[in-house]
Amino acid sequence: MLFIKNNWLLLLILSMIALFFIYDSINQRNNDAEFKKEQEIVTTIATNENVEEIEVTKEKQLMYIDIKGEVESPGVYQVEADKRVSDLIDLAGGFTENANVEYVNLAQKVFDEMVILVPIQGEEINEQGVSDQPSDSKVRINYATMEELLTLPGIGSVKAEAIIQYREQYGHFKVVEDLVQVTGIGDKTLEKIKGEILVP
Repeated sequence: MLFIKNNWLLLLILSMIALFFIYDSINQRNNDAEFKKEQEIVTTIATNENVEEIEVTKEKQLMYIDIKGEVESPGVYQVEADKRVSDLIDLAGGFTENANVEYVNLAQKVFDEMVILVPIQGEEINEQGVSDQPSDSKVRINYATMEELLTLPGIGSVKAEAIIQYREQYGHFKVVEDLVQVTGIGDKTLEKIKGEILVP
């Protein structure tokens, strides 16, 4: 008792110090819990955003490929990126008995809006992999060479070169009417050639 009476101030200070450390410890635990909770929320949001981003990316990677000619089921097929011509041939049921497969590049990667044309046996194939002698004798405007374009009525070397340059810059024509976007080709020229060409 005498010790307490003589050292009450010291005991008071020690008690205050002890209370301070206890309070600080409790406060730190609360802060840690709140921080952990915030981190979990951020992680959840980030994970959801990543999932959405992956789903959007997958959506963007879907492509539409048009396969024609000597396959069992010609048509337009929706596929994911990194597919090859061989995959599309399989989707279309494989080649027919009359297919000319010699120049079909089965290892080629496909791209959106690509046209795969499998010719019949006996047709010659040009370097683009399409028939030089289609049965309807029309010019395939998306693959035609300068010489083939010059056979069209009203198409001279300047317009033929403009068609090729447009094709290289903007890609394949999707419909016949797209040709009026080419410099030098108007409605009158289009009327002259629309019966002589094929798109795609």
